[in-house]
Amino acid sequence: MATIGKVEYPDITLDSAIEYVGKSFRVLSEGIDREGLAQALMLKLNTGNFARVSSSLRRYGLIEGHGTFKKTALADQIIHGFTHDDKEKGRADAWLRVDLIRELHKRFPAAPSKEDGEFLAFLSKLTGAEPGEVRQKAGSVRDLFAEAIKDLTSMGTRANSRPDAEGLDRISSIVEPPITPVSPSGLIDAKLGDVYIRIPRTNDGLQIARKMIDLLSLEIQGKTVPIDTVKKETG
Repeated sequence: MATIGKVEYPDITLDSAIEYVGKSFRVLSEGIDREGLAQALMLKLNTGNFARVSSSLRRYGLIEGHGTFKKTALADQIIHGFTHDDKEKGRADAWLRVDLIRELHKRFPAAPSKEDGEFLAFLSKLTGAEPGEVRQKAGSVRDLFAEAIKDLTSMGTRANSRPDAEGLDRISSIVEPPITPVSPSGLIDAKLGDVYIRIPRTNDGLQIARKMIDLLSLEIQGKTVPIDTVKKETG
């Protein structure tokens, strides 16, 4: 794996990763230890190259396991998908398992120049890397992202469509928390869908709260609750 700042990312392309898995597909179907995996990949065990390739395969979601390695259902989908669309969806999914790629795709619809100031600034903020490191590694990051864009664009995939829980944990330190309204003294904040409403701590406020529960019941039943209705009842 390559790193920039505090973020890791594969330093081989998805095409290369798929080629490695394809070479060892049979033994990965049965399960194999580290030594056998190295032999199947035609790499030397306990070398930087083996560590680089195996960790990249894991980050793309193509292999799983620790003592014993096996191919994943995603690898099956990409290599032996029944239709071209199945394979393309699998490739997009693999790219979006890479935190760095997913976050870049949220911001940039196309691969920017490695000298693009906005790209460099975003990369620094995203990874916590110093400017010197960002400039040094921007080219390799940009090239990997350019490969990802080909698959993501062909599928019309949005990067934030299904981030996995592990990815969210790794990236959580750079995502700003949501802002929760603070109620002034004598008022209570209530929420219906995306609408926040402040009601007084009085009998009138209690009546409003009851009406909101009735409206929420309608929403749960699948009936549309117009925003104007909420405002009229509370305002």
